[in-house]
Amino acid sequence: MDDFIFSPKQKTDSTDTNYYCMAGSENYTDGDGFPRSEKDGKNVLAKRIFKTNSQPQYFIKISNSNKLFNPLGSGLDEKSYSIVDNVCRPSDKFRSVNEKVFNLYLNFLSTKNISWLTRAEREII
Repeated sequence: MDDFIFSPKQKTDSTDTNYYCMAGSENYTDGDGFPRSEKDGKNVLAKRIFKTNSQPQYFIKISNSNKLFNPLGSGLDEKSYSIVDNVCRPSDKFRSVNEKVFNLYLNFLSTKNISWLTRAEREII
């Protein structure tokens, strides 16, 4: 059976994911003082994915209005007026961002200071 022309490529890449949440709902705090969750769930607001032989990837949860998600908000500004956004699209969308925006958002999650969120949103533009 080893004489086939095609042989499937063996997957050697391994991934490691760090899950970040709002201060107060964390399972533990990492060495940098950021609140972390042990596994993916509804309280996860940011993810850092490490793959072998590549740069880390950074993801932040966004609202239906495609803004960075603010868990402290009243929810009124998070409401989208599009039927597609409210019915068809999931509420747990993540957006790929650069490391600077990711770190600003993590500062917001750990301090609950809205100015960090504002700075992160400005960096995206």
